[in-house]
Amino acid sequence: MALQRIVDDCGARDFRIVAIVATAGTTDCGSIDPLDEIAEIAGHAHTHFHVDAAWCAPLIFSQRYHTRLAGIDRAESVTNMLISNSIYRSVAASCVCANLTPLP
Repeated sequence: MALQRIVDDCGARDFRIVAIVATAGTTDCGSIDPLDEIAEIAGHAHTHFHVDAAWCAPLIFSQRYHTRLAGIDRAESVTNMLISNSIYRSVAASCVCANLTPLP
């Protein structure tokens, strides 16, 4: 998995990983990351594991689709459903920002 390579590279360069964030339901198309695999990587990296489930958190209540959130229980924190998403619901706004700082 690409994430594992990045985590290994950060370790080799003495970069501190503050958190690993997985997505359970992207704004654009509802994609769900492999939460169990990412939780495993975060655990081995001894870093905080967060799941942004603002769009797909309700799947946890679905008899048919709840398994798509397998691994969400391993997160230290979870963003739940958005209350005010109607303001920008039709706007696709995908972006990621990262600041990698070497350890002193």
